[in-house]
Amino acid sequence: MSQIMSRIRSRLAGAFTLAALLCIGASFARLVPSGHLLGPLARILDSFAPWFVILAMGLGIVTYLLGARRMAMVLYLLAMGHGGVMLVDHRAVSQPLAPGQLPELRVAFLNAQSDSHPQAATEILAQVARYNPDIAVFAEASALWPARRALGGAYRFVSPCPAPPCELMIAAQDTPLRHWTLPLNAIWDDRYGVLEAQTGQGTTFFLSVAHLTKPWFSGIAEGEVAQLIAQYRWFEEEAPRAPVIAVGDFNMAPWARHMEQILTESGLRTLRAPVTTWPQDAVMLRLPIDQVLVSPGVHVTAVETFSTPANHLGLIVDIAFD
Repeated sequence: MSQIMSRIRSRLAGAFTLAALLCIGASFARLVPSGHLLGPLARILDSFAPWFVILAMGLGIVTYLLGARRMAMVLYLLAMGHGGVMLVDHRAVSQPLAPGQLPELRVAFLNAQSDSHPQAATEILAQVARYNPDIAVFAEASALWPARRALGGAYRFVSPCPAPPCELMIAAQDTPLRHWTLPLNAIWDDRYGVLEAQTGQGTTFFLSVAHLTKPWFSGIAEGEVAQLIAQYRWFEEEAPRAPVIAVGDFNMAPWARHMEQILTESGLRTLRAPVTTWPQDAVMLRLPIDQVLVSPGVHVTAVETFSTPANHLGLIVDIAFD
């Protein structure tokens, strides 16, 4: 009997070891270039890298309890080591909240895609109105089409969106100095927009809005990321001292390969503590794909989420300037 139990424990330890190695391998997905044969799969996996690290560490503990102690220690150290490297890399492209600073601007962002019921638009706008943002930004805004007149009544400026499909809709309490949109790829138009505006205290700033395609759409995503980086660099050339705020549905987490490229090459910074937004109902597996990025001299003083009929949580972001 003891030999049978020993054999079962040995086989279980081998199975958990293999599972842990697979999780560790998946956590390194961000290192795989998009042009590689496994590139599309890697782009699906790399946003889940922290979850794979945590799962690998848990599997390592189970392996240890099953008696494969040396292998378990190797697995645990590999997972923990890679997790530490990811934390260091994230720290380099992020900044913490600055709750002590006085905010000048409040921005709301929501991917408003919703097929739930005809009253979704009314519920979404009611939720946003509770926070009284200076600027409200909506991606996949066709859901708001039935309530467009109500939005225009609440905000002095609403970006043009004559008929569905409406990719981006931007509403501002004050008329901006400039507003424009640009295509980031040849398939989906009007998924990138910019406002140049002023706060009530007179600070002139740029607000950039983007809704990127799925990062595993090989052949499209790479060019789109390059276009977005070029647009972010344009701000520095156009107005080197003007603050820049970028919000959007990037369809990937801050530690994903393409997102790290955007942050590293643009100089913008994401939140040190990412806020998970999608899918709204998957609490434990929810990803921080809706993000706010800021240029040097811009500080996020507070950020919170709000729930709507959309499948994303919305973001309310308070901004301060040096």
